[in-house]
Amino acid sequence: MHRSILSSIGLMAAVLIAAAPSVTRAQETPWEEKYFNPHPLADDLTLPLPCGGSMTFRPVVVESTNWLDDVRVELGGSDDNVAYKEDRRPAFIAGTFTDPENETRRTMFLAKYETSLLQHAAIQGECIKQSTGNRRPAIDVSWFEAVESGRAYTEWLLQKDADKLPKEGTQPGYLRLPTEAEWEFAARGGLAVDAATFRARMFPMPDGELAQYAWYQGSNSAAGRLRPQGLLLPNPLGLHDVLGNAAEVVLEPFRLNKRGRLHGQVGGFIAKGGDIYTSATQMR
Repeated sequence: MHRSILSSIGLMAAVLIAAAPSVTRAQETPWEEKYFNPHPLADDLTLPLPCGGSMTFRPVVVESTNWLDDVRVELGGSDDNVAYKEDRRPAFIAGTFTDPENETRRTMFLAKYETSLLQHAAIQGECIKQSTGNRRPAIDVSWFEAVESGRAYTEWLLQKDADKLPKEGTQPGYLRLPTEAEWEFAARGGLAVDAATFRARMFPMPDGELAQYAWYQGSNSAAGRLRPQGLLLPNPLGLHDVLGNAAEVVLEPFRLNKRGRLHGQVGGFIAKGGDIYTSATQMR
């Protein structure tokens, strides 16, 4: 399976002080925007990376009455063939950063694109060539490597550009994998879609068919090749490639779904959204 990283930004509980990747100034040639944000939007959040790079995030708003509040959402679907792992079940999510102009809204941030080869290398402190090929998603990244990448990137930002991180009060955010509930809430369209649309198999595609939004199996789509990030249309929250291309790893381990609740035994890891070997009929 082709697995990629999709980072999210949460609230930091403690300042980390371990060593971050070392990059010399001579290597830090600023990247062209097309290599980290080919489709800029006014409310994007862009954070610096080593090697003169950047990573772009989209705001995902969650309704909230206060910082302890969370919201019930319904995940999964009604396909009997995958009910053992994706049957409908309730989950709870919460935003991270309070909107100073509207305290009933809290925002988390999710990477706008799949983490590219260029970005993943930069997080490791390796400066590789800016190219269209290196805009393809970084794949075959283990869960352990993905978690470590979030730690390394957070530490680098805290040391180099801590002011760029969003804050809750005076406390800076940090980067980690999204939870399965966070990923699915954002992938479905979050508050940008109505309740009925949120429950659908896929997010709404008003500007075309699936081939305009996702790279999947078939000669009319991916044809077995990974594609550079952001070539197709986004979902309602402005997130690209949440379906298809490379599947995305999430934070928590896998559990079977037992009649609308998670089974007590913990298994392996979860990859969401399908990839270039997922058929159009299986995409969800």
